[in-house]
Amino acid sequence: MILTLLLGSIVAGGSHLVSLGAGQDRAIPLPGVYSQNKVVSLLEAADGTLWVGTASGLFHQLHGKFNRVPELSCTVQILRQTSDGTIWIGTVGNGLWAYRDGTLRRIGDTGVLPIATVLNIFEDTDHRIWIGTQNGLVRLERTQISLIPLPGSGTDYGTVGGGQNGDIWMVVQKAFRVSGGVPIPLNFPGLGDTPIRTMYRAKDGSTWIGTGGRGAYHLDRGRLTHYSRNSPQPITSNFIRGFLESGHGEMWIATDVGLNHISTKGVTRYGLADGLAHFSIRSLFEDRDDNVWIGTDLGLSCWHAGAFVQDAATAALRREKIWTILRDRRGTMWLGTRDHGIFRYRDNTIEHYSTAQGLVSNIVYQMLQDRTGRFWISSAEMITSVPEEEMDGDPLRRDRPLGVTLYRMPYEAYGAQLSGGRISTGYLAPDDTVWFASDHGALHVIANGTGIEGNPVISIASLTLDGMDLSLNKGLHLPAGSKRLAFAFAPLFLGPQSGIRFLYQLEGFDNGWVSAGSSHTAMYTNLSAGTYRFRVRSFNVNHPELFTEATFDFTKKPFIYQTWWCRLLFILALLGCGLLAYALRLRTVRNRFAVVLEERGRLAREMHDTVLQGCQGVSVLLEAIATQREDEFEDDDLLDVARAQLQLTINEARQAVWNLRRNEEEEINLPRSLAALAEQATNAFGIPVVCEQIDLISGISGSTGHELLMVAREAIANAGSHAKSRLHPNLGILRREGVHTERYRRRKRLRREGGFW
Repeated sequence: MILTLLLGSIVAGGSHLVSLGAGQDRAIPLPGVYSQNKVVSLLEAADGTLWVGTASGLFHQLHGKFNRVPELSCTVQILRQTSDGTIWIGTVGNGLWAYRDGTLRRIGDTGVLPIATVLNIFEDTDHRIWIGTQNGLVRLERTQISLIPLPGSGTDYGTVGGGQNGDIWMVVQKAFRVSGGVPIPLNFPGLGDTPIRTMYRAKDGSTWIGTGGRGAYHLDRGRLTHYSRNSPQPITSNFIRGFLESGHGEMWIATDVGLNHISTKGVTRYGLADGLAHFSIRSLFEDRDDNVWIGTDLGLSCWHAGAFVQDAATAALRREKIWTILRDRRGTMWLGTRDHGIFRYRDNTIEHYSTAQGLVSNIVYQMLQDRTGRFWISSAEMITSVPEEEMDGDPLRRDRPLGVTLYRMPYEAYGAQLSGGRISTGYLAPDDTVWFASDHGALHVIANGTGIEGNPVISIASLTLDGMDLSLNKGLHLPAGSKRLAFAFAPLFLGPQSGIRFLYQLEGFDNGWVSAGSSHTAMYTNLSAGTYRFRVRSFNVNHPELFTEATFDFTKKPFIYQTWWCRLLFILALLGCGLLAYALRLRTVRNRFAVVLEERGRLAREMHDTVLQGCQGVSVLLEAIATQREDEFEDDDLLDVARAQLQLTINEARQAVWNLRRNEEEEINLPRSLAALAEQATNAFGIPVVCEQIDLISGISGSTGHELLMVAREAIANAGSHAKSRLHPNLGILRREGVHTERYRRRKRLRREGGFW
């Protein structure tokens, strides 16, 4: 390696460092062991000093003498100085370092570089720094934010403020006044090494100092007044988070535990029992109506006219962590939360802004508004601004995301965490610059332009189905049983990607565009069968109206039971089952109707064999009584016969009705029924009717036994009616003696037609 110096001499490096010139070659000794001083890189800085990178570390020539840089005891691979005077140092295994204004600082402690070995460094015409590593290329660029490191930064989060004379105060354990970009420590008599959390300059020029563990101090014209839990007028906690001076000159002190009010009457403490929403105070603000708003870790409180009051804001935000409160120049209240974005309180209405409306983050530490109306918002790792007109509309009816300007951190502040939850972590300086506190020091934002980046080109990188990668082919058909579908997309863009945001939509499933924030994936589960189109857009938060879009069409197959022909078969099967059920029902109705007809026929036969015959017999007897002469017969005999016949007919009618209610399958005792029938016939005809049982009879059903009984009764009735016999002695004295008189023929016809059954 050879380097030509400004004075014309040449320095060469190899196994050792050599100066060449005018025939006087000489070795330049470096501190340390000779075997470890193999020269790897050389640089002559703009101030004429020489930097030498070796296999064992870095050496800096100052006043003709080489001094080892103690922070670097590794191989220094590359040395470059950029146009701003920064010396960049690339090492093997120890990352990237930058030396500027006498300070050496490592770059990329939080993942700026993909690997800790730097192979090359290059500055382009736009003053962007390109870092070539063993595992990829990294680009660093200038930003509108500059970092002012503070002693003690990195160990605690600080606060920032200012005085009426334009001074900027930064507090990180100690208090500093920033002048010309240089922090100058401030010493307060009587405080010693007390850790300071925040400072506040009152209207009367006095200074309030909040500490971490020792309460609050009031410095007024050299007199120091101490407020703590053990002071004569105690406060709620010794850990101070902020101050607020009311329009009447009274002081409010926010602490980790409770709220304090200092007035001419002394110190008044407030807690949950007094109506405070929560004991952990995070923000204080007084509006134009003399209302004091208190943001806590669990809700919002409002102090008005000596008491805590409730309104729409306190009711709606009772579960939120309110870390910043702002009233803009139009009188609208803005409340930033720790986890859920920003709430706007206007005309007793609460409206919500979040990443869905275009905010870069839902974490809001500080909100400020400058003289142009632009809102400044700090979150955990980012600083953004939004024009006033963008925040003035209806957040739920916007047709595009908010136009947000994202201010990227400088390379020396990569990984910086901004401060929040104390008062105040942001400050608008009289020169219209903005200051924020971080764990790396003071962040100074100069808003002299937005630095428009190129438009990122979006690309769908991959498609995963149930954990398996699929090719992005046109006309893709997903199987019916697939469940989880994931799209991965990425912007094709060499610039910083922290401000790139994505919107995606699955046509046929999503009702509108879904904000992916900074995520690069979209996932869907259990999609129904059908045709879909996935659309994804990418845009820079600085210009959401400029976007690129990528699409992908696919189809998910249906299950067999979801196909049209399967549904048609199912409908036809239902119709067939319905017709079959109708036919079975019709058959059942017909069978029942046949049973009814059969029962009616049986009833007719029963009535014919019993009731009608009996009535006909009684009619004939009554006719005989009416036609006989007084000297032939006694009326009582025929009347007795008529009575007996009528009683028998009534019994037969009852039996017929009983047979209608009788279960036909119920067994009948046929021998006993036949014996009773024989006894009745004997009494009726006067003819002995004998019933003998030759063998045992059992198991005869009711219907069969009834039919047999009816047959026997009909046979006995016919025999008794047509036999050539005389009437029972008790029923009359009519005899057959061979004389066929007309009266005898009438009696014979009466017996034949009427009978006694």
